Amino acid sequence: IRSVYATQLENQKNETERSRAEMKALQTQINPHFLYNTLGAINMYSVMEDMEAVQDITDALSKMFRYAVQNPLVPVGIAQEIEHVENYLKIQKYRQGIMPKLEISIEEAGDAAMLRLCLQPIVENIFKHAFAEGIRPEHFIRIRAFREGGRLLVDVTDNGRGPSMDVEDMEYVTDGEKNGRGIGLSNVHRRLKLAYGDSYGLRISGRVGKGMTIRVCQPYQVIERRENPL
Repeated sequence: IRSVYATQLENQKNETERSRAEMKALQTQINPHFLYNTLGAINMYSVMEDMEAVQDITDALSKMFRYAVQNPLVPVGIAQEIEHVENYLKIQKYRQGIMPKLEISIEEAGDAAMLRLCLQPIVENIFKHAFAEGIRPEHFIRIRAFREGGRLLVDVTDNGRGPSMDVEDMEYVTDGEKNGRGIGLSNVHRRLKLAYGDSYGLRISGRVGKGMTIRVCQPYQVIERRENPL
C-alpha cells in the first residue's frame, strides 16, 4: 500500500511539474509579427526624426516585455492587466494612426487578481479579426470586470465584423494555434484551465456583423497587498 501511495504521489508531482512547465512556456511566447511591426514603426519614426514617438514606443515595448517575462504562476491585480493593454494600444496607435474608443469598467472588481497576460492577447485578436478591414470612427473596445458568485468574469467586447455565425454563449474551442501567431486565444484558454481547472477558461458570444464578446472566467481572488514598512 505504501508503495502504491508513493507512486501516486510521485505521479501527481510529475504532473504538477509538467503543468507548471507548460504554463511557463505558454506565458513566455511573444507574437513575433507584433515585435517585427513595432521595430518597423520605431525605424520609421527615427527616420522621420520624431524622437518623442520613438521614446513612447520603446518605453511601451520595454514595459510589455518586462511584464510578460515575470512569474506566470503569480496572479496580478486587474489594474496591471489593464495597464499592459494600454501599453499595447499605445504602440498600436502609432502603427494604425486611428484607434477604436476604449471603454473600461473594472470598479466592480477593482481588488481582483487575474492570471497574467489574459487581456492583451484578446485585444490583439480584435485588431487581427474584428477590425481586420480597418478601424472606423465608430469602432470601440469595452472591457468590463465583475463578480458572479465565486467567479471573476471579464468581458472584452468589440463592434467589429463578429463571428462567422451567430453565437449565444459557448466555451471557446481551442484551434491549436501553432502557426507562429504567438499567445493567441488558445494559449489563454489553455493557461486558465491549467491554473484553475476545466471549469474555467474563455467563453464567446456574438452576432455576424455586430461584434463579439470574449469572456475570461476564473475564480475570484483578491490581490494580496503588502504593508509598507515603517
